[in-house]
Amino acid sequence: MNGYGHFLPAFWWTKLLWAGVALLLLLAATLLWVRGTDTSGRLREARRRWSTGSSATLALGLLVSLGAGYVIFHNTNVLNDYMTPKQGEKRQVAYEKQYRRLKDVAQPRIVAVDLNTDIFPTTRAVHFQGQFMLVNKHTRALDTVIVSLPVEQHPRVRALALGTVGQATLALNDTTYGLRLYRLARPLAPGDSLALRMDIFYQERGFPNSGSNTDIVYNGTFINSGYLPGLGYREGAELSGDQDRKNYGLKPKPRMAPVGDLKARQNTYISDDADWIRFRTTVSTEADQTAVAPGYLQKEWVKDGRRYFTYVMDRPMLNFYTFLSARYQEYKSQWVDSAGHRTIPITIYYQPGHEYNLKRMAEGAKDALAYCSKNFSPYQHRQLRILEFPRYQSFAQSFANTVPFSESIGFIANVNEKDPEDLNYPYYVTAHEVAHQWWAHQVIGGKVQGSTLMAEAMAEY
Repeated sequence: MNGYGHFLPAFWWTKLLWAGVALLLLLAATLLWVRGTDTSGRLREARRRWSTGSSATLALGLLVSLGAGYVIFHNTNVLNDYMTPKQGEKRQVAYEKQYRRLKDVAQPRIVAVDLNTDIFPTTRAVHFQGQFMLVNKHTRALDTVIVSLPVEQHPRVRALALGTVGQATLALNDTTYGLRLYRLARPLAPGDSLALRMDIFYQERGFPNSGSNTDIVYNGTFINSGYLPGLGYREGAELSGDQDRKNYGLKPKPRMAPVGDLKARQNTYISDDADWIRFRTTVSTEADQTAVAPGYLQKEWVKDGRRYFTYVMDRPMLNFYTFLSARYQEYKSQWVDSAGHRTIPITIYYQPGHEYNLKRMAEGAKDALAYCSKNFSPYQHRQLRILEFPRYQSFAQSFANTVPFSESIGFIANVNEKDPEDLNYPYYVTAHEVAHQWWAHQVIGGKVQGSTLMAEAMAEY
């Protein structure tokens, strides 16, 4: 779907580096090679064989290998951070030791998201502008707000402001760990709200040594709410392996809380900083691509060579959303809800040429809609969309009325209908993900043991 994508520069510079090294080795072999078993005169023979051509070959080999090596070093160590696994572990340990004390600091909750999201596939960049509305849902006033940024994605924060001028003071700004701590001039009373406004830019630069970003790509960008700020201490950034933790003098990480833990049940297993939110976004992309996000399309237009799409969700949804952009074609189907006397349009956004299993996927969606509506509750949305993304990752994921779906687990599957042992997994994966519109997006467990079992088992059933 994305072809060679952004990996070609790294591929060719590495090939060029080793081509230069190979040329130097070839020169050495040519000069030092002798017949027979007596090798004592190799150096003398090499000096005798040395010529103007040898000098030119040496210069070329050094120029190519050193030049390519410099480019690779500049990309992996200057434009990007080179970090060994051990250095990464030490950073996680330092974050935990320094900030875990903030874990239980009560925080407001995100109740509304309003974003302008600009996707630039050619330059592999994304720009977020907008705001989160925060509300104090606790029974006591709050005087501290902790904002955490996903430093792993290297955000460039152009602006991040809490409340109105003078309402909050930035007491701590740790750019290494992406943690900002604000002190409120006047504590936020129960039920009161304030806005978190942001202007955040992401752009991939050059190529890293490893872990290349495959979310923002030329064709098939697929990013989620993890690129946006969160509230509170990030437990997910801690070192997780018990043996690794022991090596650094940390206690074993506790299991997920038991079902009876009332504090843990205040959060879902998806989000620590929100319950249900209102969602609105305007997404722009390049002229030949279509951009999609959860919600219903309100408006579409073209300006300055870019396409714009405004989506609004008509009901509360999880603080779990996505943005996709690609050169899509659309396959349209529908499910007739006889009980609700309505028709639900089903649209599959796919890469041209990947038509193999569209009908199977549509049938899986319709059967899941029918079964779950009959046996659980009515489908809460007025549409269903399935969108293809590149096979860098092999999964499908259910967001509100929107299901991103890897090309590798359905769109290009070779299903042999004549073989009874051949599983029609495009159908089953689609049905499973659509069932998550009930199990996770209607009923979701708290952050306690068994919550994911409920969601996954019921969606699988």
